[in-house]
Amino acid sequence: MRITLLIWSALLLILVGSSSVSGAGQDYRMSKQVSIEWLDSCPRGQIRVSDGVLAETRIATGKGNVEAKDRFNCSQTPFRLDILVKGSDISYGKGSTIITVGTEKNSFSFFLRDASSNYPIYMPAYGVTVTEANDKRSYHEIAEAIRLRGLQSNLQRIQSEPEESFEVAAQNTRSLSCQTWLGLSRDMRIFALGERLEWIQPRFHGHEVPLPETNNRPCRYDFLMGRGWGAMDQISRWLEEGVLPILRGRLVDEDITYDLTAFVALETSPLSNHTLRGTHFLVADGFGIGHMFTKEQQALYDSLLPAEMNQSEETVFCGRITALNTSSVPRYAFFKDVTPSSAAEPEWSFDGAHGLGQYQSGRAYAAVTRRDRSRVETG
Repeated sequence: MRITLLIWSALLLILVGSSSVSGAGQDYRMSKQVSIEWLDSCPRGQIRVSDGVLAETRIATGKGNVEAKDRFNCSQTPFRLDILVKGSDISYGKGSTIITVGTEKNSFSFFLRDASSNYPIYMPAYGVTVTEANDKRSYHEIAEAIRLRGLQSNLQRIQSEPEESFEVAAQNTRSLSCQTWLGLSRDMRIFALGERLEWIQPRFHGHEVPLPETNNRPCRYDFLMGRGWGAMDQISRWLEEGVLPILRGRLVDEDITYDLTAFVALETSPLSNHTLRGTHFLVADGFGIGHMFTKEQQALYDSLLPAEMNQSEETVFCGRITALNTSSVPRYAFFKDVTPSSAAEPEWSFDGAHGLGQYQSGRAYAAVTRRDRSRVETG
């Protein structure tokens, strides 16, 4: 604890010191002469300095004029400006002196501390270099010196490399695990299935579904295949035939392999062109993230919402789990039935005889059936 307090004290002193420098008005500690050269363009514009003072501006190469130290107008290229700036010597954070060169085309800004003859600022797309005034090299000489160093921008490096492919890129990126969203065609009433195949979350498009049984907060439904989290993850997921909205999942727990098949259907109607009506696009957009409605769209959304939220049938998450013993001796398979999980813990009950999970309100949240196909093979 003592070490932590000492570190915080040191940080506090640094922050206080930084604030005193940036707020010292005209008391700037660093004075630096900088040269800005344009190769082909003949600019006209203004130089602005934040957290510093522009003390002098003069034309070093080319022809033009300077007005009131901060405005310039070029009439002949190449055009080079020498400016004297008094600024702060802060290396990072608030208060660092920034020079902004505002022109009719290709304006730019840079930190005063970054103007260096050892590492000039080189902007080939703009035809501009920025260096210290004692560096008398021209734009071409600076560009040639950089070229001889064999440096490449990120875009140049990408262009020089072999054509990228998904397989090669996948080898060099993070291995990401994300939820699987299952639903019906154009219907915002979807279900999220966790990346470890252990929870289900009803959703309205971009938003989780709130329930009155959980004080209008979202609720997940937990279940478990196998004995829980182990030292290894042997979980895989894929879509049926690679494209169909039917998720296949597999969890290997030593000698027991659990296979999950999951999809979304309607309560009673078969899936067909006549029964799949979807959700009005404006209502679905209203449940997205960051939507922006006009007044007319908001009024239409409000008029459509009641009917869309009270359809004749709800979407239902359907799942089947099978457990396969791959050993030569009997093994136990483990499965935990679906149970609600919410920040506002709901009152619920589960009828094991009939496989029905219900809230205290009487509404059912899950129906579970079991089929015992265990058998012993000899031979």
